[in-house]
Amino acid sequence: MKNLTQTQRADRLARRVSAVLFLAALTGGGCAHLQKARTDFTTRYVDRAQSVLECWREIAVNLPAEVELSQLDYRGTVTGVVKITGQAARADQVCAFRDRLNACPLFTNVTIASVRVDANTQRQIFDVSLALRGVRPGVKVPTEMVPIFHADKNMDVHWLTVIEEVALKHGIVFLKRQIGQELAVGDAFELPVEIRVWQGSEEAMVHFLYDLDSLGVGMLDVCDLAMQVTDKGILTGRLVLHCLYTKIVPGRTPRPASATALTSAKTVRPPAVTDFARYQVILDRKTFRLPVATAPPPPEPFVKNLRLTMLIADGKSIHVGIVDFIQKQNYFLAVGETKNGITVVEVNVEGERVLLRKGNEEYWLAMSKG
Repeated sequence: MKNLTQTQRADRLARRVSAVLFLAALTGGGCAHLQKARTDFTTRYVDRAQSVLECWREIAVNLPAEVELSQLDYRGTVTGVVKITGQAARADQVCAFRDRLNACPLFTNVTIASVRVDANTQRQIFDVSLALRGVRPGVKVPTEMVPIFHADKNMDVHWLTVIEEVALKHGIVFLKRQIGQELAVGDAFELPVEIRVWQGSEEAMVHFLYDLDSLGVGMLDVCDLAMQVTDKGILTGRLVLHCLYTKIVPGRTPRPASATALTSAKTVRPPAVTDFARYQVILDRKTFRLPVATAPPPPEPFVKNLRLTMLIADGKSIHVGIVDFIQKQNYFLAVGETKNGITVVEVNVEGERVLLRKGNEEYWLAMSKG
C-alpha cells in the first residue's frame, strides 16, 4: 500500500465507496443515508447531465475565439473535477474564460491553477480546474435497464467487443487496453475497462461518446477520460469505462428477462439525448484546434482487412482460419502461433471470436457471417 501514488489511493478509495453505495442500492437500505447513497450511485448510469460530453459541450460553448485547448482531463465519477490546459495571447483572456465557466450552471469553484509564458511563442499557457456542482437529485436504475447474462458468459470479451465496435465505427484506435477485476456487489457486477492509449480525431471522439450514450449498447459509464494534443498534432489519451450488469447464477432466482437480453446488452436503451445536434457545437468550435496540415489520420486497425472464417477444436488444440482479402492470403493458426507478424493470442469458441495481436495492437475478430 505504501508504494501507491496519491492518485492510485484516491481511485482505490473511490472504488470501495462505489461498492458500498451500490450494495446499499441493491439491498434497498431503509435508512435515509442509505437511500441517498443508492440514488447518488445509480445516478451516474442513467443521468447524463454531468457526463463527459455535457462537460465538453459546456467548455466549447464558453471557449473564447482567442483561447485554444491542448488538454482536457475529465474525472467526474472519481473526483468530480475537470481539468483543462490551453493557451491564449493575454492573461486577461484566460481570466475571461474562467469567469464564463464560473457562470455555468454545470461548474463551480473554477480556478486558474497556473499561468506561464511560453518562451518561444510568448503565449500564456494556463491550467484551469473546474468542480462539478454536485450530484443532481437521484435517479434509480429501473431493473429492466440492467442487462442480464448467463453466469458462464465471458464478460471481458463481451464488453471489450461492444466498446471496440463503436470505436472502430468512428475511427478511434485502441493501442493499449486492460480489463480490470470484476466487482461483485450484491446481485450485480461492475467491470472496469481501461483503454490506456487511444488515438483519433476530435470529431471521432465526440461521435464515439455520443453513441455509447444513445445507441443502447448497455449500462456504461465513462468515468475517466484524458485527451491531449501531441507535438505531431494528434489527439490521444486515456479512457476508463465501467460496465454494469447482472448474471443468472445457479441457486438464485433471477429477475425476469427476455431471451435476447440474456445474450446481448444492446437491447438495453438507457435514457439519453437522442439529437446529436446538441453536441455539434464542440465540432464547430474546434476546441482543440488541431493543425490540419500536420495531423496525420490515425492508423487503421490491422484487422480491418481480415475475416475469421473457421474455428476448429479437436479436443487437444484449437485452430482458426483467417483470410486477408486484400493481400489474398490465408492463415491457419493455433493459439500462440504467428504469421506475418499476426499472433493468435486467445480464442473464444462460444463467442466465435479470436484475439489477434500485431505489434502493440490487439483486437477481437468475430466470425464472418457472410
